[in-house]
Amino acid sequence: MSLTFTPEKVVWRFDTAQGPKVHDGIYRFDPRKSPWQLDLREPESRAPEPVGLGICRLEGDTLTIHIDGQRPGGFSQDVLWRLVLKRE
Repeated sequence: MSLTFTPEKVVWRFDTAQGPKVHDGIYRFDPRKSPWQLDLREPESRAPEPVGLGICRLEGDTLTIHIDGQRPGGFSQDVLWRLVLKRE
C-alpha cells in the first residue's frame, strides 16, 4: 500500500485479489496539535464527520499514522489502523 499526499487530496494505492486499486480521499492536517492530527474523508461522502480520526508523527523519512473512530489519545493505544510509511 502507498499513500500520496498532495495539497488537494490523499491517494491510496493498494493491491487486492482483483488487482491494483486507487482511491482518492480528502484530508485535514493540523500540525499545531500535539500529536499532529489527521482527519480522512472520502471525497463523495456527504457525512459531516470524517471517515477516520487520527494522529501522526514524522521521524526522518518515516510517517506513523494511527486512525480510529475516535481520535487516539496516543501512539501506544490499540487502533483500527496503524500505518508506518517510508518515503520513497
